[in-house]
Amino acid sequence: MPDYHKDVLKDYGWAAVHLKSKKKSPPFRTLEEQVGLSQLRPYYQFANHPVHAGVKGIKYDVGYVYSPDLLFAGPSNSGLADPACFALHSFIAISTLLLTYLPYVEYSNLLEAHLKSLVAVQVMQVLVKDAVSAFSEAHEQLEHDELELQAKERIQA
Repeated sequence: MPDYHKDVLKDYGWAAVHLKSKKKSPPFRTLEEQVGLSQLRPYYQFANHPVHAGVKGIKYDVGYVYSPDLLFAGPSNSGLADPACFALHSFIAISTLLLTYLPYVEYSNLLEAHLKSLVAVQVMQVLVKDAVSAFSEAHEQLEHDELELQAKERIQA
């Protein structure tokens, strides 16, 4: 068993070996920087507000829909577009890497296997683009409906 086996069990210890980190348990920020995704940190932090204790969690929520006088309690179908789009982009990035990097030693025709992988990646990209559009449209419709509902409530009040 390699020497680093016990470190793999620590938080992000599995990445410490690959990143050649001096820390046996690198912070999440280090992972973001090493894979070139540190620009997404503000989204990650924003998504943490309602989960972790703090004042920002009361006011800022992913599911917040133009209701400054209300606090959310329970599930909401609002605010799903951004997390869904990020998840889809992560899916396509990982799938592309796996499909184009995996060695095809069992294939006698390596070119054919690689071309099939490239076609699969192209198809997935089209599907992800369509899904991102659908999530964005649903989000816009939800906001529109909520604003309409609030306007009716103000008129009735």
